Formats: sequence, C-alpha cells, structure tokens
Amino acid sequence: KSWQMFIADVSTAFLRSQTFAEAAAETGQKERVVCLALPKGCDSYFRELPGMSMYDCFKYAILLLKPVYGLKDAPKLWKHQLERALRKAGGVALHSDKCLWSFYDSNKQLVCLLSTHVDDLKGCGEKLVVKQILIVLTTEFGELKMAYDNFEHCGIQYVTEPTTGDITLHQNHYVKQLILMDAIVLNAMKSTDTLNAELIKQFQSLLGALSWLIQTRTDVAVYCCALQRAAKSPLAEHGLRLNRVVKWCKRKPTGLIYKKMKLPTRIMIISDAAFRKEDLKGLAMRGALIGVCECSKFTPGGIFHLLEWYSRKQRRVTRSTFSAELNAASDAYEMGKLVAMTLTEVVRPLPNVAALTQLDERGTFAMPIEMCIDARSVFDALKADETKSPTEVSLIMFLCALKEALLSHSLSTLWWIDTRDMLADGLNKGAVSREALTVFGRTGTWTLTHSALPHRETRHVSIESQSDMIRSVANGV
Repeated sequence: KSWQMFIADVSTAFLRSQTFAEAAAETGQKERVVCLALPKGCDSYFRELPGMSMYDCFKYAILLLKPVYGLKDAPKLWKHQLERALRKAGGVALHSDKCLWSFYDSNKQLVCLLSTHVDDLKGCGEKLVVKQILIVLTTEFGELKMAYDNFEHCGIQYVTEPTTGDITLHQNHYVKQLILMDAIVLNAMKSTDTLNAELIKQFQSLLGALSWLIQTRTDVAVYCCALQRAAKSPLAEHGLRLNRVVKWCKRKPTGLIYKKMKLPTRIMIISDAAFRKEDLKGLAMRGALIGVCECSKFTPGGIFHLLEWYSRKQRRVTRSTFSAELNAASDAYEMGKLVAMTLTEVVRPLPNVAALTQLDERGTFAMPIEMCIDARSVFDALKADETKSPTEVSLIMFLCALKEALLSHSLSTLWWIDTRDMLADGLNKGAVSREALTVFGRTGTWTLTHSALPHRETRHVSIESQSDMIRSVANGV
C-alpha cells in the first residue's frame, strides 16, 4: 500500500540537455559547431533583440549553443543529461536494459523501479522515495507533467483498481480511432489484384497502427505477423483481411490484467510452434509467452504476469514438426533467460555483467526458470538420460544446450502440457480460437484443465566443476 505507480513527462526536454561545450568537456572530444541560417523575413524579429540591430540574414548565421529538434545530437545529449539526474537521485541503470533504473535503500532492498522513453518516465515505488526522485528531476528540468495510478503512457491506458490493487492495461480508446480501408474499392477488385499506390499507403499506415496494438493484444499478433509479410506488395485480399482484423479489435475490446500474487514466484515460458509442409515451400511459425507466475510443483498455471510475448517466423530452416518445436523452445528459453536476468538485477544490485553470467552458470537467478511445451517428442528427447542424435543431425546442439540448461538448473523445470491447454497456440496459428488468449488477458490467470508432466534434473556435478574450472582459468589461477 505504500507503493504507487506514476508517470512524469519533461516538457521541451531537448532544450534542457547539455550544451555543445559541456558535452565536449565531458567526453574530451572537439566541440561541435552548428550554425543555423534563418529563412528570409526573420530579420525584423532579430533586430528587435538587444545588440542585434545590425543583423542581416545574408551576412550572419545563428550559432547554436544547444542541440535542437532535428539534430542527431539532441536525443543523445538529452539522454546523458537525464542519466546524470537519475544517478544523482540514487538510481542504478540495469546492465541488461539501460532504460530501466532501480533504486535501493541502505539495506539494498528495492524501493523504486523506473523506465525511460525519451522524455517520458514511468515507474512505481514507495511514495516517499518517488517524491524524493521527482524533487531531483524537477530541480534539474523544471515543472513536470505528473499522473498517478491511472494514466495513459505511450498510447497504453493504465487503470488501477483501488480496492484490490489490480492493474489493467488496454488500448481500447486507441482502437476506436483506427480508420478502415475503403471496403467499396477493395470489394470491386479481384482478390489477386495488386493495390495501387494510394491503397498501399493506406494499407501500410493501418497495418502499422494495428501492430501497435500488440503491446496489449496477444490475440491479433499472428495476424499482424502474416500481414506484414505482404506489406511491400499487398493484394486486395490482404486489404480485406486487414479490415477484418481491425473490425475484430473494435468489436472485442480487451487488455491485460495484473493481479496480486503470492511469493515465491518463477519465470514461466510457454513455447509453441506450427509447421506446414507444402510442395514448393513450407511455413514455420513460433510463438511464446513469458512472464512471472506463482510457484507450484503440480501445475505450471496460476496467476500470471505477462512480461514478453511474440509471434514470428522461425529463424532457422525447419523440415519437420520436431525441428519447429525444438527451435522454438530454444529461442523462447533464450528470451526467458534475458527476462530472468533483468528481474534478477531489479531485486539484486549486481556490480557487472560477469556476475549475471555466473548466476546463469549456477542456475541461481532470483527466480527459477520453467518452460512449457506440448511436443511430446521434444519432451521425451530432453527427458532421456542420454541425448541421442535426432533424424536431423544438426538439431543435436539445440538438444544438448537445453539439456545442459536442465542439468545446471538454469532451466529448473520442463513441463509437457496437453495441446488443449497450450496458451501460445494462438500465437502461431490463425485458425484456432482466440478464446484462451482473451480469457487469459481478461483474468490474468492461466488455468489448465488437463494434467501436466514435469521433468526436473538432478544438478550435474560435472557442470559445477566445469564452471569453477573456467572461472579459475579466467582469474589466472
């Protein structure tokens, strides 16, 4: 109850950044000289200024002391100025994400977490700490535009329930503003007709606007991914499909809810893939949901705070369902490990990246990592005592990497779940129902209706010995 969520906006931020002289003195580089030739007609205004009565735009230019909007220096120098202010307020930038800042008390307990997006700041923390941080920022940059608990940030609406403390994120107000493509023109064309230049411009604009919704709408991610593949040369059928997805979003408003959960917690990765073999080409998709979930030995479900998700084509060539599922799991695990590193830094101040690497080797992140897949063949291959080469020999390295993660406890548990409970199914298949994703977003809870099988490895002694040996060699022992 002593914590609060807030946003702060710095007005005319670029004009509050460092001067060129200050930047040169700090970096030791030569001071950059930027002059501005004013357009005709401005002479009279400048002659009214003290000491400028003889100003002539044909003879003189204006020497800039600070970078202004449009110069590449502006965002860079503003970032330096903001970082200096945050450090002054006691903040520490994370190694895994330089735009995230943690604040700790004298006992190294987290008291505030803040993110930066150019001149927009969003954070949460103890009320007294938040007040102190805002005082420092106001002293440095002047009056800030502030909002608490209920606000809009980067197009996302944040709503805090006063009685339960639940936080809902949605973009329903944004969806209402989307304008459909001209359906009359599209229906008059053949489905295989290429759109003209004006319609292509409309298609790309609307698709870009729709893609912004993926920040809170997991149910449309796979459709945006499919339409983006046709963005350069869209056909009439693509325009009609785009309109259909936008209408769905308007008709089915939804978002993401984050409920209070009990400790301890874990990082949960839900990975799935789709593979379709065709005569001339194949299509392989991967999707994953990554977040924080309540701990349980019996189920991977429960209250779930979604932090990262994606719907993408496979990065590597895939020739089978086994290959698609294994590649997807490998990629999802790497992304989940990055989330685990970030959250570990949030709750534990770490001196350097090497400390993060050691935590990975020992499997001692702040929260254990668990992963769910519905491919029984991949689950059985990783569960086996001896890792055997699959039919596609090149996949052996991915199997070995995941097996080593299990042995080192970097990946603490691998779950096999029934396909009917696979929440990420809707991230790589457009034909399946959206119900599971929308219910999950609306309730903030993942409920499994079928039994799940966990697999956990006994920590391998050789893994620890090998890690110690590598560190000894690195330290010159």
